[in-house]
Amino acid sequence: MRPVPDDMLLEYAIKTDRIIITRDYPFFKKASKNSVFLEGEGVYNYLGQLKDKLNLNYNFSMEKAKCSICNAILSKILNKELIKNEVQPETFKFHDTFFQCENPSCKKIFWEGTHINDIIKKMIDKRL
Repeated sequence: MRPVPDDMLLEYAIKTDRIIITRDYPFFKKASKNSVFLEGEGVYNYLGQLKDKLNLNYNFSMEKAKCSICNAILSKILNKELIKNEVQPETFKFHDTFFQCENPSCKKIFWEGTHINDIIKKMIDKRL
């Protein structure tokens, strides 16, 4: 896949009222009104910068989440017995609410486990 030339990307951003998020400082200077420059490394660092620079508010909700594998919509599983054999016994025992990817070739199952709390804690620790 070839990268889109900077001029085309900027033209598209202006035409469609989009913001370019970049780590390319010379491009950021060229597109400053339509761009955000990210400094440093790490996803939580980037999330913090975007929160500050774009005045964002991060809220997590499984009902609004997408599949982390294929980005498809998740549907709430109304009867958890239907997926009993598809998750670990301990997971099934301690969680009542599950979601499943609607993509027929994916069908990954999700639940709000400790990993979600860990992510939220990292966001808070980084003052997101």
